[in-house]
Amino acid sequence: MPVHTDGSSYRIRKCALGDAPHVSELLEELGYQQGSDSTRRRLEPWLEDPQCCVMVAEDGGIVVGVAALRAISYFERDGRWGRLVTLVVKSTHRRLGIGTELLQAVEAEATALHCTAIEVTSGKWRTDAQSFYRHLRYDEISDSFARYFRDLAASEDSRTDAITSSIAAGAGVRPGSSLGG
Repeated sequence: MPVHTDGSSYRIRKCALGDAPHVSELLEELGYQQGSDSTRRRLEPWLEDPQCCVMVAEDGGIVVGVAALRAISYFERDGRWGRLVTLVVKSTHRRLGIGTELLQAVEAEATALHCTAIEVTSGKWRTDAQSFYRHLRYDEISDSFARYFRDLAASEDSRTDAITSSIAAGAGVRPGSSLGG
């Protein structure tokens, strides 16, 4: 187990369904308000799907970080790529190397799933995350691709209102909110 300068130790392991309350707390740190029952419901299919990988960092028996990846087959060519959908470390445990260890564990799992690349999407307002990924040699490609989003659950009126508000505010779509959130 790696040991931090403050004497604490942690380990990286595969996520279990019993980790749902801690995962829920971590997701709430990113602004995704939810309960552990909801997280448990969503976590279960991820843990059962062989194309998915969910890893946690545990410190003294407490989950302090989570990373999740899904392997996706290319449609236009042979091979697969991984989509990192979540990487969060508890605010009290950041800048200790846990995020790097989680990402390395997910990268190893992606390689085992025959992925040739990993894609990460991170909101522009998460400047610490942007620096983290660049530091770990992830290339920003947002100049090469346009990203579009359509909330299929929203009514047409609320969709139009959200788009108008987003454009007026000069903001992009933030995950976990309505279009302009």
